[in-house]
Amino acid sequence: SRSLSRGRQRSQGQRAMVRRARKLRHDAGAVAAAFVATIAGSVVPGAMGQPGMPPLPCTEWFMAPAPPLHGTDLNGIALPDVCFNRTGKTSFHVFVIGDWGGILYKGAKFPVPADKRSKRFPAFARPFVTGVDDSAQQRVAEQMRLRAPASQPDYILNMGDNFYWGGVKAQCGAPSWQHIETGQWQNIFENVYKGPGIDGKQWLGVLGNHDYGGYMFTSA
Repeated sequence: SRSLSRGRQRSQGQRAMVRRARKLRHDAGAVAAAFVATIAGSVVPGAMGQPGMPPLPCTEWFMAPAPPLHGTDLNGIALPDVCFNRTGKTSFHVFVIGDWGGILYKGAKFPVPADKRSKRFPAFARPFVTGVDDSAQQRVAEQMRLRAPASQPDYILNMGDNFYWGGVKAQCGAPSWQHIETGQWQNIFENVYKGPGIDGKQWLGVLGNHDYGGYMFTSA
């Protein structure tokens, strides 16, 4: 009877989790719709890329759809068009970065580079370069901070492999609060890439094989 009771509790917990995920998806969609409704700007026909959807204002902000329940729910869906046409702006810039992810060891607040210099990886073995091999991600972020005030990038293209070695330490499909609890987003991403010209800019990203969980493809 104890086993049956535990099974019922797990089943009820799973149903509750699904209900919460659906509510989050619904709430996110409502917020996005309300935000779009308040934006002033020219209208782009068929901006949502979905037949029958009303046109959206063309703005400088990429409007993402509500978080899906399944990874394939957004297949075939296009982002609305964006228009970088501020008065007086004569040039447009984009920062592109990839394979930037660091490793956050338990209890640490600062990421370290994913290092393949050891003899276990003969093709990559080489001497350690102090000031580079121990802070590669921070060095790139510092150059972004120095250049951003002058370049004023419109957005940042993120080419993937954001969290080494095996992605965010949560199972695929886990609710978003479990991602936050790992500390990886805050300490590997938010606390590293910041400063005038970067703060508030959108990142358009894709997932690399490491983000999916490395060779196991089991991570969130």
